[in-house]
Amino acid sequence: MSILYLDEYGATLRASGGRLLIEKDGETLVTARPQEVELVIVLANCGFTSAAAQILLNQGIDVAFVDTHGEYLGRLEGAMGKNVLLRRRQYALADDPEFCLALARALVQGKVANMRTIVMRYAREGVTNLHAPIAEMAAVLDGLDVCPSQESLRGMEGTATAAYFGAMARIVQPPFSFSGRNRRPPQDPVNAMLGFSYALLLSYVERAVSAVGLDAYCGYYHQDTYGV
Repeated sequence: MSILYLDEYGATLRASGGRLLIEKDGETLVTARPQEVELVIVLANCGFTSAAAQILLNQGIDVAFVDTHGEYLGRLEGAMGKNVLLRRRQYALADDPEFCLALARALVQGKVANMRTIVMRYAREGVTNLHAPIAEMAAVLDGLDVCPSQESLRGMEGTATAAYFGAMARIVQPPFSFSGRNRRPPQDPVNAMLGFSYALLLSYVERAVSAVGLDAYCGYYHQDTYGV
């Protein structure tokens, strides 16, 4: 399965003869069978025809829109699943503080453990001065089981994430450099790559959540905020 990128100014995705074509100024740049495509990335100033949209929706091909800085804007989505009972259960659990805290704690534990594992791998490969961030993430992991609230959990996650990106500043090697996370717009190639990767990941997660009939905007960790 492949990803189609509409990233040239003025490019258009069309459908012809059961195939998807990316065209610009009358020239065909890319052709693909819908069965071979899993995702279409559309950057600003590109578009697609209604015939192409019908094929994408019928084949369940995800379409993610990102801006020129790689920030996620949204996605083309088909009809919502009809399992209303499943969403009712989802909403009911979102009002259960104990369930929300337990699930959020498990998510943060997984995230911090993975970040620590990545940094430890680079330490074994010879990158120096990583002991402090590894120890800081370990301390966060030790304290998560007794974390009393979502607010304190977010603080602990922030501490671990800051330690992780601090370690990344030592891990990233020339010709690239990384002094910390920044966005909107990203100030360096590493942050640009991170932002674009997060946009792709968010599109995949939204698709997976929607595919099983759940509401992607009903959260258990970062909970309901109007307009966000």
